[in-house]
Amino acid sequence: MIPQEAYWRSLGERAATEAKQAYDDAIKLARNLGLDYAPASALAEMPLSDLFSRIEMLLTEGRLENPLIRKAVLGGVPKPKIMLSDLYARYEQTQRTALVQMSPDQQRKWKAAKKRAVEILIEQSGNKALQDSREDALAFADWWEDRVIKDGINIGP
Repeated sequence: MIPQEAYWRSLGERAATEAKQAYDDAIKLARNLGLDYAPASALAEMPLSDLFSRIEMLLTEGRLENPLIRKAVLGGVPKPKIMLSDLYARYEQTQRTALVQMSPDQQRKWKAAKKRAVEILIEQSGNKALQDSREDALAFADWWEDRVIKDGINIGP
């Protein structure tokens, strides 16, 4: 990887980390205030009485002047997108129970296969947000199907 590309990639990764931290902080702050964090789009669908309660909360104890509190109460921090490069780590977290039942060698093989699948997906479509990748996922499935048919790739265990 050339230095300039590494630099820009690191900036993107840092921005993603900061966005996730800001979102997590907003959730914690809302909970500390006795609220469930809700994005602005969800607040727009709430009964007006619930929305007014949130606004009244902001008007007490100088909370309105604190931008972090305002964002936590009024849903001003967008949920960060999951990048394809984060997909393996997130999936591995959901499979902890299954992994603990595997031998070290089984775990190694399982992890290598899953990591490689994500690497290939990124090679085919780029490191995009998971939420923005539906069309790419469908094209990726077609690509694998073509490889199985044309190249005789084994799809069994």
